[in-house]
Amino acid sequence: MRLVFSALLLLIAVPPAHGAPAPGPDPTADPVRAEADLARHPATINATPDINGPGACVSTAGNVWIKSTNFGFFGNPFSANSSDPSGQWPGPSGVQYLGFWVMFLAAKNTEALDINNLRRVSGNGFEWFPPTVAPEDRIYSAFEGQANGARDVDDDFDHRVDEEFLNGKDDDGDGKIDEDFAAISQQMCTLEVRDDTEQAVNQASAEKHVPFGILVRETTYAFAVPGANDFVGKQYDIYNQSGHQLDSVFVGFFVDPDIGPTSVDRFFIDDLADPRVPQGNYLETVPTTDPRYNASLCTEDTIHVNGFTYMDDDGDMGKTTGAGSFLLLNHTTDPTGLKAPRRVGFRMYRTYAPGTSSSANSLLARRSRAESPAASRAKKNLDSLFFVLRRKLKMTRNVGAVPKSLRPTKSRLANGRGRENPGNRAH
Repeated sequence: MRLVFSALLLLIAVPPAHGAPAPGPDPTADPVRAEADLARHPATINATPDINGPGACVSTAGNVWIKSTNFGFFGNPFSANSSDPSGQWPGPSGVQYLGFWVMFLAAKNTEALDINNLRRVSGNGFEWFPPTVAPEDRIYSAFEGQANGARDVDDDFDHRVDEEFLNGKDDDGDGKIDEDFAAISQQMCTLEVRDDTEQAVNQASAEKHVPFGILVRETTYAFAVPGANDFVGKQYDIYNQSGHQLDSVFVGFFVDPDIGPTSVDRFFIDDLADPRVPQGNYLETVPTTDPRYNASLCTEDTIHVNGFTYMDDDGDMGKTTGAGSFLLLNHTTDPTGLKAPRRVGFRMYRTYAPGTSSSANSLLARRSRAESPAASRAKKNLDSLFFVLRRKLKMTRNVGAVPKSLRPTKSRLANGRGRENPGNRAH
C-alpha cells in the first residue's frame, strides 16, 4: 500500500497550492520482478548518499534555493562537506531559512516476537539510504515539457498514463525505462531511499536500528513562474514492502530552521517559531463558472490551512527580511477514519531549545504534552520543530512471496495526526 504526503517550504505568502499526484505504480504490486531486481543489484555497504560537493539536485529554478539528498535529509546540514544552499532566499542572497528537515515513520509490528520490537521508528536521516549501489539508484532531474514526461498523457501509447516513476528503472515491466512519467514544474528532482539497507541497519547509534522494509520515493518541485517561485514543494510516496501488515503507522517531520545570513557566526541563535501561522479555515466564494458551483448546495469553499512559521528575532540588521513557513498540503486520507485520518492535518507540534533530549522514541512518547504557542515564541536557537500527523494509519499490502532480504526481522514505533491543508478543499 502507498501513503502519500505533500509538504511545502514557503518563504512569502503565495496562493494555496495543491499536492501533486502520486507518481508511478506501486512497486509492491509485482513481487517477482522486485525479487529479480534485488538479485541483479543487491544492496551493499558501499551505497553512497549524495551529500558531498555540488549536489545532483539543488533547486534553483525559483527564488528558494535548496539541496535534496538521498540520505533522509532535505536541505544541507553537511556544511563541512558541501556549500550547497539550504532554504536560501532570495536566490543567491546567502540568507537561509531552513537548516534541514527529516521524515520519521513509525509503526506497530504485531508480528514481532520480542516485546521490545513491537513499536519501532525509522528516521533521524541516517536510517534512510539509496536502495542499492547500482548506478540507477541516484537523484534524477526533469522539467515540465521534457520528452516522455508529459503530465496526464500516455507518452508511450500503451493505454496507461504516467505509469513510470523517474528512477532509471523499468517500473511497468515493458522493457523500457522512464518512458512515461509526469514531469511537473520547471525543475523536478526524484529519488528513492529505503530503511533496510546494510548502511541503515549498521549505523552506529545508541539504539540498534530495526527496519520495517519501507521504500520511499521523494519528489521535489521548484517553479520559475512568478507567483509560484517563492516556495519549493516536496512529496513523499511511502510503500510497505515488509510482506506483512504494519499497524498504527505514523509519519512525522523533524524540522531545524537555522535562519539568517550563513556568513555570520551563530546566525541561528535568535530564531523564533509560531505554530499558529498559517493555520485556520477560510471561506471563499465559488465562482459561478466553477464546475463545482451549485446555487443550492455549493456556493462557498472552505480552505483548510495547516502550517507553522519560523523567523529571525531582530532581522540581522536588515539582512533577514523574510520568514519561512512549513505547509502540509496533502496526505492519504480515509473518509471512514479506519485506515487513515478523515482529513489532512497535524496532530502535534513541539518546539525544542538547545540541550533538550530529542531522541525519536522520547519525542513520540511525549506527544500529548505539546508546548503552548506562548512557550514556543521564547527567544532561542530552535534546534528542532517536530510534528506528527493525526490519527492512526494502517499500512498493509498483500505482496505474496516477498524476498527475505526485504523482510525486517523486527520492527519499530512512532506517532502522528493533524488539521487540514492549503490545497485540500471541502464544501
